[in-house]
Amino acid sequence: MFNWIVNRPNRVIELQKYYQQPGPVFLKGRLRKPIIVAYSVMLSGTFLGALYGSVRMAQGKK
Repeated sequence: MFNWIVNRPNRVIELQKYYQQPGPVFLKGRLRKPIIVAYSVMLSGTFLGALYGSVRMAQGKK
């Protein structure tokens, strides 16, 4: 019944070698790079939007 959960292959050594390679730790993993890119795009977009709004308010425009 739960054979697919109990009898899984042990991939600890393989994953340990993968995660201990030199390089940035936050970019390791299956979907890490697309998540970091999407987060960076959204963060820079909101920062630029806030900066644009602040400059327009400082100029007296709404």
